[in-house]
Amino acid sequence: MQNYLYIHLAVSMIDNYFRVYPGKMRFIQELSQETTSMLSRIYRQSKHFEVRRRSHCILLSFEGFTTTGLMVIFKVSRITIHNWFKAWEENHLAGFLYGWYDQ
Repeated sequence: MQNYLYIHLAVSMIDNYFRVYPGKMRFIQELSQETTSMLSRIYRQSKHFEVRRRSHCILLSFEGFTTTGLMVIFKVSRITIHNWFKAWEENHLAGFLYGWYDQ
């Protein structure tokens, strides 16, 4: 839990530094309790690293982490985060499992 707090603090500082377009922030919204529980379980238990990462990213976005913060945490580009969001919004979990995020 302590590592999570350090990461959250670091990302908050980075977000404040890089906040250029505050009106254009994109977050995953409207996840049900059942969906957040499912994503949390997948994040902790999936055998597939990429599926765990994408599930974690969706959860953190839902908690309010910005795209810039997610880029730092996952060490990926803005386009990658966009693709993960798009996969979730269009296909939910199937987008993660079958690689539809590239389309």
